[in-house]
Amino acid sequence: MSLIFVSYRRQDTQSATGRLSDKLQTHFGADQVFHDIESIEAGSDFAATIESKIAGSSVVLVMIGRHWAEATSDHGHARLFDPGDYVRLEIATALHRRIPVIPVLVEGAAMPQASVLPNAIAGLSTRQAHEITEQRWQYDSDLLVKEIERFVAPEGTSTVEDATLRQTLLQSVVGWPFDFAQLLVRPRGQLNALLNQPNVVMRAAVFFALSHIVAGWLFVQQDLVASVPAFVLTGVPEGAFILLLVMVPLHFAARLVRAPSHAPTTMMMLAYVQSVAMVLVASGCALIWTGLTLANPDIGPSMRSVVYTNLPIEVRMARFTEVIQPAVGGPFMAAVALASLIWLFTAAWLVVAIQAFRDMWRISRLRSAAILILVALMLGVVGAFVTFAATL
Repeated sequence: MSLIFVSYRRQDTQSATGRLSDKLQTHFGADQVFHDIESIEAGSDFAATIESKIAGSSVVLVMIGRHWAEATSDHGHARLFDPGDYVRLEIATALHRRIPVIPVLVEGAAMPQASVLPNAIAGLSTRQAHEITEQRWQYDSDLLVKEIERFVAPEGTSTVEDATLRQTLLQSVVGWPFDFAQLLVRPRGQLNALLNQPNVVMRAAVFFALSHIVAGWLFVQQDLVASVPAFVLTGVPEGAFILLLVMVPLHFAARLVRAPSHAPTTMMMLAYVQSVAMVLVASGCALIWTGLTLANPDIGPSMRSVVYTNLPIEVRMARFTEVIQPAVGGPFMAAVALASLIWLFTAAWLVVAIQAFRDMWRISRLRSAAILILVALMLGVVGAFVTFAATL
């Protein structure tokens, strides 16, 4: 499968595209570059073939010449505004799948503004363009090759630069507090920005794992668990289970209302949202536990004696109430108030963060609301089934 997809118009940038493709094939390998859309076999489903080619790509180059946005059909209609135009289809597919897109400006072209582009590819105008001039062709194209090496390994190597992957891993770990803070402040914009970074899967996985480790540490109470490290680390697989539990109905509901949900991308965005929400919820729980401890320093051992017994559940609940009730005082009530504020903020944050899914799928508020209702119904059915099975 070709890892570098080159989108171009023959009438606009055929010469520059051929020259650049030759260089890319030499550096990355002939089988890693796809640029001749006319090589698609006769009788093939055109849209499906483009979807397949781009789905297997690591990066998409959009060759833009001086007349790229002005190209017209034989009838004088702007090609970019034709839903069946292959260049528009290629770019729209790449943007929808969150595949890195690099506009390559050649022959003195300028980057087109969003106002001259159809909505389906308006996002192209926000991508950082790379210019290749005739006077500095060798230098400019070398810089582009270096940029592509962030996504595709040169010929003769088995993976993208190991150093780059290690650097991405280190950046993901060190940058976790910054990413978390950015998500808290502007969730909608930061979610879209994070999904446009290179090595997005690794970044999302590291953020998810670290967030759930932090959440586990906030949730834990050492008097109630056998091993604090084991409890904290189990937060990651438990979080993954919750992620799948929500992801399946979310993707299915999106498809039901004809939202273009791409499962891997949807899961990565959901992973970010769940990670932040889990840390915030755990923070509230940690505050409440701190309030109880301040009111009664011995509450941990007392609760342990209640939890780890073989007494009937009714007796344990009565003893649990006896342990908690004396601790319900000033520090505990203050902690509950602070925790409530955090949880209210979490709910408001989720309302804003969910809008990022609407941005990604480019759907209306009505369809977005329909998806949320369907997800709630599906999760409700699953919950009812589990509850019924537990009573058997």
